[in-house]
Amino acid sequence: MNRLLVPLLRADPQLSAVMVADERGREHIVFHFVDAWSSRQTRRDVWGDRAAWLEWTDARPEPVASWRASDYDPRRRPWYQGAVAARSGATSTSQARASDLVHWTEPYIFYTAQAPGMTAAMAFPGRHGRLSVVGVDLLLTDISTFTTRLRVGEHGAVMVLTDGRRVIGLPRDARYLDAAGQRNALLKRPDELEMRVPADAARALSSRPPGERGPVRLSRGATAARSKPWCARASESAAATSTPGHPWPPRSGKSIGSPMPTGGCACRSRRS
Repeated sequence: MNRLLVPLLRADPQLSAVMVADERGREHIVFHFVDAWSSRQTRRDVWGDRAAWLEWTDARPEPVASWRASDYDPRRRPWYQGAVAARSGATSTSQARASDLVHWTEPYIFYTAQAPGMTAAMAFPGRHGRLSVVGVDLLLTDISTFTTRLRVGEHGAVMVLTDGRRVIGLPRDARYLDAAGQRNALLKRPDELEMRVPADAARALSSRPPGERGPVRLSRGATAARSKPWCARASESAAATSTPGHPWPPRSGKSIGSPMPTGGCACRSRRS
Protein backbone atom coordinates (compact mmCIF):
# COMPACT_ATOMS: atom_id res chain seq x y z
CA MET A 1 0.00 0.00 0.00
CA ASN A 2 2.91 2.37 0.66
CA ARG A 3 3.84 2.13 -3.03
CA LEU A 4 0.44 3.62 -3.86
CA LEU A 5 0.19 6.26 -1.15
CA VAL A 6 3.74 7.65 -0.93
CA PRO A 7 3.68 9.09 -4.50
CA LEU A 8 0.49 11.00 -3.61
CA LEU A 9 2.27 12.77 -0.78
CA ARG A 10 5.35 13.44 -2.89
CA ALA A 11 3.15 15.02 -5.55
CA ASP A 12 1.50 17.43 -3.09
CA PRO A 13 3.79 18.63 -0.28
CA GLN A 14 0.91 20.48 1.39
CA LEU A 15 -0.54 17.14 2.48
CA SER A 16 0.79 15.63 5.71
CA ALA A 17 -0.93 12.23 5.46
CA VAL A 18 -3.10 10.06 3.24
CA MET A 19 -5.14 7.11 4.48
CA VAL A 20 -7.54 4.37 3.42
CA ALA A 21 -9.86 2.70 5.97
CA ASP A 22 -12.83 0.36 5.90
CA GLU A 23 -15.84 -0.65 7.99
CA ARG A 24 -13.92 -3.47 9.73
CA GLY A 25 -11.71 -0.93 11.47
CA ARG A 26 -8.75 -1.53 9.18
CA GLU A 27 -6.65 1.40 8.03
CA HIS A 28 -3.40 2.08 6.21
CA ILE A 29 -2.04 5.59 6.66
CA VAL A 30 1.21 7.19 5.48
CA PHE A 31 2.67 10.30 7.16
CA HIS A 32 5.19 12.74 5.71
CA PHE A 33 6.99 15.37 7.81
CA VAL A 34 9.85 17.13 5.99
CA ASP A 35 12.14 14.19 5.00
CA ALA A 36 10.73 11.71 7.54
CA TRP A 37 8.19 9.09 6.53
CA SER A 38 6.11 6.58 8.48
CA SER A 39 3.16 4.30 7.93
CA ARG A 40 0.74 2.73 10.38
CA GLN A 41 -1.47 -0.29 9.81
CA THR A 42 -4.49 -0.76 12.04
CA ARG A 43 -6.61 -3.92 12.02
CA ARG A 44 -9.07 -3.69 14.86
CA ASP A 45 -10.76 -6.97 13.90
CA VAL A 46 -7.47 -8.93 14.01
CA TRP A 47 -4.85 -7.09 16.07
CA GLY A 48 -7.09 -5.27 18.53
CA ASP A 49 -5.16 -2.57 20.40
CA ARG A 50 -1.94 -2.97 18.43
CA ALA A 51 -0.69 -1.22 15.31
CA ALA A 52 2.15 -2.06 12.91
CA TRP A 53 4.52 0.81 12.09
CA LEU A 54 7.21 1.38 9.47
CA GLU A 55 9.56 4.37 9.64
CA TRP A 56 12.12 5.61 7.13
CA THR A 57 13.68 8.76 5.68
CA ASP A 58 14.68 9.84 2.20
CA ALA A 59 18.32 9.43 3.21
CA ARG A 60 17.70 6.00 4.78
CA PRO A 61 14.92 4.37 2.74
CA GLU A 62 15.14 0.94 4.43
CA PRO A 63 12.11 0.95 6.80
CA VAL A 64 12.34 0.11 10.50
CA ALA A 65 9.38 -2.00 11.69
CA SER A 66 7.78 -1.92 15.14
CA TRP A 67 4.57 -2.75 16.99
CA ARG A 68 2.88 -0.20 19.25
CA ALA A 69 -0.08 -0.26 21.58
CA SER A 70 -2.92 1.88 20.23
CA ASP A 71 -6.59 2.45 20.96
CA TYR A 72 -7.00 4.16 17.58
CA ASP A 73 -10.09 3.18 15.58
CA PRO A 74 -10.56 4.95 12.21
CA ARG A 75 -14.32 4.43 12.38
CA ARG A 76 -14.52 6.82 15.33
CA ARG A 77 -12.66 9.65 13.64
CA PRO A 78 -14.60 12.68 12.31
CA TRP A 79 -13.27 12.32 8.76
CA TYR A 80 -14.47 8.70 8.48
CA GLN A 81 -17.90 9.38 9.98
CA GLY A 82 -18.37 12.53 7.92
CA ALA A 83 -17.49 10.80 4.65
CA VAL A 84 -19.89 7.94 5.37
CA ALA A 85 -22.65 10.41 6.23
CA ALA A 86 -22.00 12.40 3.04
CA ARG A 87 -22.34 9.28 0.92
CA SER A 88 -25.45 8.15 2.79
CA GLY A 89 -27.00 11.59 2.35
CA ALA A 90 -26.52 11.65 -1.42
CA THR A 91 -29.82 10.96 -3.17
CA SER A 92 -28.04 9.06 -5.93
CA THR A 93 -24.34 8.28 -5.66
CA SER A 94 -24.24 7.34 -9.34
CA GLN A 95 -25.40 10.83 -10.36
CA ALA A 96 -23.80 12.87 -7.57
CA ARG A 97 -20.78 14.98 -8.38
CA ALA A 98 -17.56 13.83 -6.77
CA SER A 99 -17.33 17.15 -4.92
CA ASP A 100 -20.71 16.45 -3.30
CA LEU A 101 -19.33 13.24 -1.79
CA VAL A 102 -16.19 14.84 -0.36
CA HIS A 103 -16.46 15.65 3.32
CA TRP A 104 -14.30 18.40 4.84
CA THR A 105 -13.95 18.22 8.59
CA GLU A 106 -13.92 21.21 10.87
CA PRO A 107 -10.43 21.85 12.29
CA TYR A 108 -9.60 19.21 14.90
CA ILE A 109 -6.55 17.75 16.65
CA PHE A 110 -4.91 14.98 14.62
CA TYR A 111 -4.53 11.75 16.58
CA THR A 112 -0.87 11.15 15.73
CA ALA A 113 0.57 14.63 15.08
CA GLN A 114 -1.36 16.15 18.03
CA ALA A 115 -1.65 19.34 15.98
CA PRO A 116 -4.70 21.10 14.50
CA GLY A 117 -5.62 20.29 10.94
CA MET A 118 -8.43 19.40 8.54
CA THR A 119 -9.19 16.25 6.58
CA ALA A 120 -10.90 15.83 3.22
CA ALA A 121 -12.42 12.35 2.89
CA MET A 122 -14.70 10.41 0.58
CA ALA A 123 -16.42 7.05 1.06
CA PHE A 124 -16.59 4.50 -1.76
CA PRO A 125 -17.54 0.82 -2.19
CA GLY A 126 -14.42 -1.24 -1.65
CA ARG A 127 -13.55 -4.87 -2.27
CA HIS A 128 -16.15 -7.49 -1.39
CA GLY A 129 -18.77 -4.77 -1.06
CA ARG A 130 -17.25 -3.27 2.08
CA LEU A 131 -17.54 0.47 2.50
CA SER A 132 -14.14 2.18 2.46
CA VAL A 133 -13.00 5.76 3.02
CA VAL A 134 -9.98 7.56 1.57
CA GLY A 135 -8.77 10.78 3.17
CA VAL A 136 -5.96 13.34 3.09
CA ASP A 137 -4.75 15.47 6.01
CA LEU A 138 -3.71 19.11 5.93
CA LEU A 139 -2.03 20.65 8.96
CA LEU A 140 -3.16 24.22 9.55
CA THR A 141 0.49 25.27 9.77
CA ASP A 142 1.02 23.85 6.27
CA ILE A 143 -1.96 25.85 4.94
CA SER A 144 -0.42 28.97 6.46
CA THR A 145 2.99 28.16 5.00
CA PHE A 146 1.27 28.31 1.61
CA THR A 147 -0.89 31.41 2.19
CA THR A 148 1.91 33.47 3.76
CA ARG A 149 3.84 33.13 0.50
CA LEU A 150 1.01 34.32 -1.74
CA ARG A 151 0.85 37.82 -3.21
CA VAL A 152 -2.26 39.52 -4.59
CA GLY A 153 -1.31 42.59 -6.57
CA GLU A 154 1.15 45.06 -5.04
CA HIS A 155 -0.42 45.34 -1.59
CA GLY A 156 -2.67 42.28 -1.38
CA ALA A 157 -2.50 39.20 0.80
CA VAL A 158 -4.44 36.01 1.38
CA MET A 159 -6.25 34.60 4.39
CA VAL A 160 -8.44 31.53 4.76
CA LEU A 161 -11.33 31.36 7.23
CA THR A 162 -13.78 28.67 8.23
CA ASP A 163 -17.50 29.30 7.89
CA GLY A 164 -17.34 30.25 11.57
CA ARG A 165 -14.74 32.93 10.71
CA ARG A 166 -11.87 31.13 12.40
CA VAL A 167 -8.46 31.69 10.77
CA ILE A 168 -6.96 28.54 9.26
CA GLY A 169 -4.69 30.18 6.68
CA LEU A 170 -2.73 33.25 7.77
CA PRO A 171 -1.78 36.21 5.54
CA ARG A 172 1.66 37.29 4.45
CA ASP A 173 3.01 38.99 7.56
CA ALA A 174 6.30 38.95 9.47
CA ARG A 175 4.48 37.74 12.59
CA TYR A 176 3.46 34.50 10.90
CA LEU A 177 6.64 33.40 9.17
CA ASP A 178 7.53 30.80 11.81
CA ALA A 179 5.57 27.91 13.30
CA ALA A 180 5.34 29.48 16.76
CA GLY A 181 3.74 32.66 15.41
CA GLN A 182 1.31 30.63 13.34
CA ARG A 183 0.28 28.39 16.24
CA ASN A 184 -0.53 31.42 18.38
CA ALA A 185 -2.78 32.93 15.72
CA LEU A 186 -4.51 29.93 14.16
CA LEU A 187 -8.20 29.32 14.90
CA LYS A 188 -8.65 32.83 16.23
CA ARG A 189 -11.02 35.33 14.63
CA PRO A 190 -9.60 38.23 12.55
CA ASP A 191 -10.74 40.83 15.08
CA GLU A 192 -8.83 38.97 17.80
CA LEU A 193 -5.71 39.44 15.67
CA GLU A 194 -6.51 43.13 15.10
CA MET A 195 -7.56 42.38 11.52
CA ARG A 196 -10.71 44.45 11.22
CA VAL A 197 -11.06 44.59 7.45
CA PRO A 198 -11.11 40.80 6.92
CA ALA A 199 -13.92 40.49 9.42
CA ASP A 200 -15.82 43.19 7.51
CA ALA A 201 -15.13 41.39 4.23
CA ALA A 202 -16.37 38.04 5.53
CA ARG A 203 -19.54 39.63 6.94
CA ALA A 204 -20.22 41.53 3.72
CA LEU A 205 -19.85 38.45 1.54
CA SER A 206 -21.82 36.12 3.82
CA SER A 207 -24.72 38.60 4.09
CA ARG A 208 -25.33 38.75 0.33
CA PRO A 209 -28.46 37.10 -1.09
CA PRO A 210 -27.99 33.43 -2.12
CA GLY A 211 -26.55 33.11 -5.61
CA GLU A 212 -25.21 36.66 -5.82
CA ARG A 213 -21.72 36.78 -7.32
CA GLY A 214 -19.09 39.35 -8.16
CA PRO A 215 -17.07 41.79 -6.06
CA VAL A 216 -18.38 43.77 -3.12
CA ARG A 217 -16.95 47.30 -2.81
CA LEU A 218 -16.16 48.55 0.68
CA SER A 219 -14.14 51.33 2.25
CA ARG A 220 -12.52 52.04 5.59
CA GLY A 221 -11.40 55.37 7.00
CA ALA A 222 -12.14 58.01 9.59
CA THR A 223 -13.92 60.23 7.06
CA ALA A 224 -15.33 59.78 3.57
CA ALA A 225 -12.49 61.89 2.19
CA ARG A 226 -9.84 59.70 3.83
CA SER A 227 -11.54 56.33 3.32
CA LYS A 228 -9.59 53.69 1.43
CA PRO A 229 -11.65 51.82 -1.18
CA TRP A 230 -11.24 48.07 -1.66
CA CYS A 231 -13.36 45.23 -2.90
CA ALA A 232 -14.09 41.66 -1.83
CA ARG A 233 -14.76 38.80 -4.22
CA ALA A 234 -15.99 35.29 -3.43
CA SER A 235 -13.79 32.36 -4.44
CA GLU A 236 -13.52 28.64 -3.71
CA SER A 237 -10.81 28.60 -1.10
CA ALA A 238 -8.94 31.80 -0.44
CA ALA A 239 -9.20 35.54 -0.04
CA ALA A 240 -7.04 38.57 -0.41
CA THR A 241 -7.26 42.26 0.30
CA SER A 242 -5.25 45.42 -0.16
CA THR A 243 -5.50 49.12 0.49
CA PRO A 244 -3.97 51.64 -1.93
CA GLY A 245 -0.53 52.96 -1.14
CA HIS A 246 0.10 50.85 1.94
CA PRO A 247 1.92 47.60 2.75
CA TRP A 248 0.10 44.63 4.26
CA PRO A 249 0.32 44.87 8.10
CA PRO A 250 -3.05 43.88 9.60
CA ARG A 251 -2.63 46.63 12.23
CA SER A 252 -3.16 49.12 9.42
CA GLY A 253 -6.52 47.63 8.59
CA LYS A 254 -5.59 45.63 5.51
CA SER A 255 -6.65 41.97 5.57
CA ILE A 256 -8.89 39.32 4.09
CA GLY A 257 -11.59 36.77 4.78
CA SER A 258 -12.36 33.39 3.17
CA PRO A 259 -14.80 30.70 4.29
CA MET A 260 -13.34 27.23 3.70
CA PRO A 261 -13.97 24.78 2.26
CA THR A 262 -17.23 26.11 0.82
CA GLY A 263 -16.02 29.48 -0.33
CA GLY A 264 -13.84 32.52 0.14
CA CYS A 265 -13.23 36.06 -0.95
CA ALA A 266 -10.55 37.92 -2.82
CA CYS A 267 -10.07 41.59 -2.00
CA ARG A 268 -7.88 44.20 -3.58
CA SER A 269 -7.63 47.94 -3.97
CA ARG A 270 -9.79 49.48 -6.65
CA ARG A 271 -6.78 51.57 -7.73
CA SER A 272 -4.04 48.93 -7.56
